[in-house]
Amino acid sequence: MIVTNSDNQKKSSIDEINALAEYDINIPLVLDLDDCLIKTDFLYESFFAYIRQNPFRIFRIFSWLMRGGKGYLKSQLEKNINYDVNLYPENEQLIKLAENEYKRGRKIHLATAANINFAKKIAKYFAFISDVHASDEKINLKGKKKAERLSKHYPNGFIYAGDSKADLAVWQKAKAIITVGAKRSTIAKAKKIRQPALIIENNISPIKTILKAIRIHQWSKNLLVFVPLFLSGTFTIPTQWLYAIIGFFSLSLLASATYLLNDIWDLMDDRAHWSKRFRPIASGDLSLPKAVILALFLFIGAFALALLLPILAQSLLILYLITTLLYSFYLKKQPIIDVVIIAILFLLRVAFGAYAISVVQSSWLLAFAMALFLSLSFAKRVVEVQKLNNHNKEITGGRGYRAADSNILMIFGAASGLSSVIVMIMYIFTDAFNAEFYSMPLVLWAFPVILLIWVCHIWLICSRGELNDDPVVFALKDRMSLILASILPFIFALSWIGKSWISL
Repeated sequence: MIVTNSDNQKKSSIDEINALAEYDINIPLVLDLDDCLIKTDFLYESFFAYIRQNPFRIFRIFSWLMRGGKGYLKSQLEKNINYDVNLYPENEQLIKLAENEYKRGRKIHLATAANINFAKKIAKYFAFISDVHASDEKINLKGKKKAERLSKHYPNGFIYAGDSKADLAVWQKAKAIITVGAKRSTIAKAKKIRQPALIIENNISPIKTILKAIRIHQWSKNLLVFVPLFLSGTFTIPTQWLYAIIGFFSLSLLASATYLLNDIWDLMDDRAHWSKRFRPIASGDLSLPKAVILALFLFIGAFALALLLPILAQSLLILYLITTLLYSFYLKKQPIIDVVIIAILFLLRVAFGAYAISVVQSSWLLAFAMALFLSLSFAKRVVEVQKLNNHNKEITGGRGYRAADSNILMIFGAASGLSSVIVMIMYIFTDAFNAEFYSMPLVLWAFPVILLIWVCHIWLICSRGELNDDPVVFALKDRMSLILASILPFIFALSWIGKSWISL
């Protein structure tokens, strides 16, 4: 029998919940913990939580491993981190099965390679669990050791729910097999022992999960690298397009890698957040090891592409990476500074686009970009602060803002947005009118008018509490924003070939 365990958590049918009805009620159901009862591995989570406090602690981790093996390492990690068992993502299908069997009178036990202290806390969280077998400082209860322990403890047999290749040894001793999110190869090997009583599969698309984890929708922000291509008048040169496209993908891959690192770093904070808890890593849809490997490949791909760009563009890409990491690991906790850093990252996108095609950009354009994106960054923070009141919280998790900060942040943001309109006017007046490739620069005066309407629109929506977490993503779906954005290409085209079109 196959049970689907999808991200929308479809309800189990009565037949699926009663999959163990034919087995003697006196035979206990034993559940594995990591990647089974909970959709994550506590060892990996405790590892990252420990080095998050100080990256140099990785050397202490190696010393613990060498000193006492995996069991000792797990014990020390558990003692030296703070965690909340209420926040770990659960396997709803397995829990429903266990609850149903518990109501029928079957004993439900936990057997895990995780540390005993963590396992006991989990057992208290789930009322149906009555006994716990887990690793201690001397024994890493996994594979054959777990099989021996359970065989000795349950001489009349047991039903075991597991997920990994290491559980094959346990299934050899079990009366019945339940596989939970196991690989196809593991399921095939389990079937050689005996037909599983229940197969619980994760019906989650790996491709969709990866695309969501790398936030491919955020790549729209990197379209800023094409701005210098148009404003320099070199968009008619094919090679310039090639360099700009390479720059776009290089920056996008790097940004996605940093998103993954940020999600790993903020794991527990994200799980406590009303919307971020649905991100693939926080929800358990993407494991920490896979996230690390994916981030590594993205880093390699980003800098491999960057080798095709000028050295200055490569240098700016490194600066973008350093700035992002500083933001993720420390600066995002500093009020106001965090918003400025986000705006700087947007500014670096524009500058990177200029370096990628080897053109010099106007200082007025860079000042405009800084002011505009500072405004959008403030809008993002205003939304987060507004939601504190909706969720009865005083401070933002992993941030330095309070619920009372909304009004002053709104003033800062609106002022920055209006400043961007003024700076754009200065850019048009001082630079655009002197650019030789504009045949009708007067048409460009429509740009600040449209910008003013859009900035006021965004902040009106924000003040009403109708803006989502990211103003840029909101703009891509907002009707007014899309209408205003659709006008801009026509204005630019008219300013560039206006006289020729009129003469024709």
